Amino acid sequence: MKDNRGIEINYQFKFKLSKEEAPKLGRCIATIVLFFFTNIISVIAGIIFFIQLDNYTAYNILCFAFILSFSIGFMALAIFFIHKYILITVMQSGYKHITPFFKTISAFMAEQYTTDEKFQEKINNTLDFRDIYDKNATWIIRKALGFFVDHLPFVDFIKNLSPAVNGKDAQAVSESIYSQMDDYIVNKLFSNNNMKVFFILYPINIVVNIVLLYLL
Repeated sequence: MKDNRGIEINYQFKFKLSKEEAPKLGRCIATIVLFFFTNIISVIAGIIFFIQLDNYTAYNILCFAFILSFSIGFMALAIFFIHKYILITVMQSGYKHITPFFKTISAFMAEQYTTDEKFQEKINNTLDFRDIYDKNATWIIRKALGFFVDHLPFVDFIKNLSPAVNGKDAQAVSESIYSQMDDYIVNKLFSNNNMKVFFILYPINIVVNIVLLYLL
């Protein structure tokens, strides 16, 4: 495929979870269900306690508002982290099949860098690769690719070019950019993709809900 800037992308995304990744995604889905169940129960209990009060005071109304706010807030946080976890997991499962995608981006950046002396100054305004991946791909794949493109520090890749790299050699620049990009994806985005935050967030969620219900 080719976009209006002449960037040609040839790749076939194959989404297949490994034996290690499938249980992780299952636990991910179970976690979001658990978060929703816990907070929905908290909201229902809060409503029941609230309507059974003999007198409504500013204190009780404030506590009830906190119950609703914190429950919605914790569910929103869960969705945010789960969404990120799923997108990275999807990309990780098919990463080896779409290296041409990232190599093409690297080649495009190298071409611009070696032919435009002001490219490094305007890099933030010139780089937008979100529209070059296959529009016929499934929603989750397009979201995963878009997420990665949005989170790759392209400016740093240019700034961190080794002094040994000839700034006029597009091939050498492209290889350096791709090497940095691959290292960032594998050793930062992939390696930091875990559910540790939920082991911290969920107990806090429960404690906050219980305390607010007690105060109500």
